[in-house]
Amino acid sequence: MKITDWIAVVLSTISVIVSIITWIKTDKKTNAQIEIEIKKMIDEKKQAFINKVLGEKMITNYLIEEELNAYDKACALYRDNKVDKERFKKDYYNEITNIFENENFVSVGKLNEKSCKYNNLIDIYEEWKIQ
Repeated sequence: MKITDWIAVVLSTISVIVSIITWIKTDKKTNAQIEIEIKKMIDEKKQAFINKVLGEKMITNYLIEEELNAYDKACALYRDNKVDKERFKKDYYNEITNIFENENFVSVGKLNEKSCKYNNLIDIYEEWKIQ
């Protein structure tokens, strides 16, 4: 086998490996996009239902819960080292602190109760409060 044949084999192998890696990464992105679209669709249907059936107080509570969910997910990413921690704290310290100083957020989110579902948000707030 000539050297050019070996080079062709090596380049072909590298090309196949790169194609497989690209396919895997694209597949993961596609899954994430599908999850985002599902969440968006569910949120839109919830919002339509709330607007049609429920009163203003329920709409306010729903919006507060949605905001708390967003902060809780962001805090989960912070805890999992998926974001720049220094930048995150700089950007969100005041906002997260304000959540715990706002009676509406505390009562709707049940932030003082053991049954609270926003554990990541609470943990980050308490971590920052200690520092």
